[in-house]
Amino acid sequence: MKTALWIALISLLIVGCSDSGPPVHFIVEDSFHGEIIIKPDKKAGSIPQFDDHYKIVIPASGKMSFQNLDPLRQWHSVIPKRKNSERIPWPGHVDHNTVSWHSGTTSSEGVTRYFVGTLKEYYEYRGWTDRVKELEENEPVALP
Repeated sequence: MKTALWIALISLLIVGCSDSGPPVHFIVEDSFHGEIIIKPDKKAGSIPQFDDHYKIVIPASGKMSFQNLDPLRQWHSVIPKRKNSERIPWPGHVDHNTVSWHSGTTSSEGVTRYFVGTLKEYYEYRGWTDRVKELEENEPVALP
């Protein structure tokens, strides 16, 4: 019975990951802080694809348009970096006062948004005032 369960689990992992697309590398200015908005636009160019990944260089405005956003629609890994090649960490891997990359949301119009900032800034951006208050009331916990 345990063997069958393990086989089923491994099969699901293999099948579930087989349709993943190439990673998407996001490159932002070294001092970039704030919202990233990526809109579909039939007149715009395509997301640049290299041998094994897509690369999106975000301008200082944080706003971009591409003809086809399919690479962002299928499952993919995200590799956020600054122009100086420094990786931008994910929240949960750093304390909440560290600038980190916050996952995207996609609207029904196809607009995709990401956010670069501290956890408090992200909560404020999303309008989650209860979470902002909770952060302010609790002493930050240092990660090991």
